[in-house]
Amino acid sequence: KLNKEAADSHRKICKYKPLRCLNAICSDLIPMAHLVKHMKDVHNVFQTEHFSIHYDNMETYIQTKIQFNPAYCSFDGVDFFTFLWREFRSRNRWTFWLYMVGDPEECKKYKYTVQISSVEYNDELRYSGQPVSVHVNMDQITKDNRCLTIDDSAIERFCSKGRLNIIYDIQFAFLSP
Repeated sequence: KLNKEAADSHRKICKYKPLRCLNAICSDLIPMAHLVKHMKDVHNVFQTEHFSIHYDNMETYIQTKIQFNPAYCSFDGVDFFTFLWREFRSRNRWTFWLYMVGDPEECKKYKYTVQISSVEYNDELRYSGQPVSVHVNMDQITKDNRCLTIDDSAIERFCSKGRLNIIYDIQFAFLSP
C-alpha cells in the first residue's frame, strides 16, 4: 500500500491517467498506455523511420494558426511524437519539439536534437535537450523554452520552394552516476 505522498506522485505519472489527445482537433482523453494506438488508428499519424520530416506548401501556413499532426517515431523501443506548432501570442512564432510517451523521469534517459536548415542561405537552427513527457502541456513547453522556436519573419528563410525540412536525432543521454 502506498502512503499519501507516493499515491499522489503516482497519480501524476500513471500510464493509465487520461491525457488529452496530441491531435489539436481531438478532445479525447486517452490513457498514456493507449496513446500510440489511438494516434495511429484514429489520426493515421505519419510514421518515420529516419527521423526526417518535411512539410510542403508552407507558404499557405505562414499566417495561420496551425498545429501539424504529429509524426510518430520509435527509438530503442520507446515511442516519440514530433511536434510543429505555430502559436499566436505576443509574437507569432513556430515551435518544434519532441514528445516522449513516458513520464518525466524516463525522459531523462534520452536526448534529442531538432534541426531546420536553409539551402538558399546555408543557415541552420537547432535545439538539443531531453524529450518532453506527454504529461507536459504545450504552454508549459514554450514557457520553459524546451523547444526550438523561430519567428514568422524567419521561418520563410528555411522553406525552400515551399518545403520545410526538419531532422530529429534521438540518442541516449549520458548521465553522471
